[in-house]
Amino acid sequence: MPSPAFNKRPKDVFISYSHADIAQVEPLARWLQGVAGLDVWWDTRQLTAGTRLSSALPGGLESARGALFCVSHGWTKSTWCEDEFNAALQERRANRRYRIIALHLDDCKVPAFLANARYLEMRTLDTEVAASLLQALVPEPAPWSQGQRDVYLSRSWHAAEAEPGDHICLALARGYGFRLVGDSPEYLAFDDESRIRRIMEGCGALIGVLPYRDDAASGFTSKWIIKEVQVARDLGRPYLLFAAEGVKLDAAITAAAVGAQVSPLPRSADDQILIQTLDLFEENYRASTRPAYSFFATSLRSDASETDRAIAVIEQITGMQCLLGQRLQSQHAQQEIVDRIQQAQFLLADISENHANSLIEAGVARGAGTRLHLMCKTPDSGELQTRFMFRDLEVNWYQNALERIGAAHRIARLYRRRVFNPAAN
Repeated sequence: MPSPAFNKRPKDVFISYSHADIAQVEPLARWLQGVAGLDVWWDTRQLTAGTRLSSALPGGLESARGALFCVSHGWTKSTWCEDEFNAALQERRANRRYRIIALHLDDCKVPAFLANARYLEMRTLDTEVAASLLQALVPEPAPWSQGQRDVYLSRSWHAAEAEPGDHICLALARGYGFRLVGDSPEYLAFDDESRIRRIMEGCGALIGVLPYRDDAASGFTSKWIIKEVQVARDLGRPYLLFAAEGVKLDAAITAAAVGAQVSPLPRSADDQILIQTLDLFEENYRASTRPAYSFFATSLRSDASETDRAIAVIEQITGMQCLLGQRLQSQHAQQEIVDRIQQAQFLLADISENHANSLIEAGVARGAGTRLHLMCKTPDSGELQTRFMFRDLEVNWYQNALERIGAAHRIARLYRRRVFNPAAN
């Protein structure tokens, strides 16, 4: 039986480890799931090699979008460790977004067969390790850019339909400098009124790549891609359409497209019709007046390195720049902070110890209707109370820096999107 489709897998990560390391691995697994918000597959039972492989492969590796190998003396001496890694490599070959990470727990020699894995050191779970691990678990992280040339790419997730979309991605990135974003495939439901619309608001245009489907009611193509085209049209974004032979679109959709036409699917990134069509697209492209970014409100006295780690995690997960008020350097910094908060996709405010600037920035977000998320360190008294103006909002309480970065990751996942990396997609 083939593995489940990548976007339909219920688990974020499978953890392979030696039972001898459970004292080190269990806190990691519980932090990933309970604090950072990931869905983790790990087996607490001490199994024989045969039983482990027969249960771990269908129950774990194939149900997840990545694998984390906890490498130690005990793990390398096991009879099943290389078999599990090879099975993960097969998953990676089937889908390039499958993440493989090796976490080095002690001073054992790292096996040669782990050469293809992303490699991290972890003697203890601290915020530096945690941030690196969370970033490494993002499927195919793309090189960071500011998002000034964002285009929403609406395309099929099915491997058999991927090639034309890959050609378009490569041509756009190589010749035009656009950054291509789309909805995260980890979401199982279409939501045009919030998630899709939010992502598209930060884009200057849409490109739709329409496969053939045996569905006459939807014009013999994907009804979900048609819905995304309609969202772009509602937002006033120009859109360019490519379609497989046999797709039949509503005349009004075609008429409103760039060039009032639908182009054939390209056979390569150098296809001359593709290049001519993209030249026309660039002429019609106008950057969004509301580029996507988030805002992080925290105390001016916060540890700068911890703040930087939290921002890096938020940016990697969301594919958006994350702004910090105290780093805005314009002549009218206070007004810029207010303006930026009002236009942000969301604001994450750490209101620990009632720091004034965090409370003010959170209040600006509340007044502007910007999506607001609160986090706060549990006071020594243990009394979980917040300011009156925020009492109707959920507060994400944390005990230490490790829980803080986990909470930031959990909140950022609500706004994740896919940034297409042509070199990897």
